[in-house]
Amino acid sequence: MLPEFFQSAWRVRDLRIGPAGPLVTSFAEKLRQDGYAELTARRHLRSAEHLAHWASRVSIALDGPIEPILDGFDRHVRRRRQCSAHAGRPFGHTFRKEILTGARLFLRHLAGANLVSPHRDNRVVSFPPLFVSFCRWMQQQRGTCDSTLSNYGMHIRELLGRVGDEPSRWNARDLREFIMEGSRTC
Repeated sequence: MLPEFFQSAWRVRDLRIGPAGPLVTSFAEKLRQDGYAELTARRHLRSAEHLAHWASRVSIALDGPIEPILDGFDRHVRRRRQCSAHAGRPFGHTFRKEILTGARLFLRHLAGANLVSPHRDNRVVSFPPLFVSFCRWMQQQRGTCDSTLSNYGMHIRELLGRVGDEPSRWNARDLREFIMEGSRTC
């Protein structure tokens, strides 16, 4: 299925012989079956390839819990010097999120298709109460769907981690600094 998304025979060959060639090929088939657009599928396949190369280089198995793998991969993507394909330029915030989305889809595909040995993740994910009440309010008052709240959640949890979850203790300087840092990475 790789030739359906990439016209270059060299590119298809590189994907097939990479550190996770058969896994990336299986992922391409899944993306095709799910009806992904060519451009979107290529982005996800590039993310999967990037993740596989990074994991191979740092000796991380792709069969562990997804979030810790993605946390390490995110730290890698944030470092300028690590990504020679981008000639030392940092990935922008939006592009970084797209890379992580593709990597997450790839890891979920591997687990769901039993292509890697299953690993139990016994961690309990808890969200700050302020974020939970925000999500409930957005759903009740605005009819916001879960996927949108999930997108908001990444930023809101990061903000709450920085300024705390007690709004009476927030100040304009800290909020402005958070917003400005986020806008510089877009």
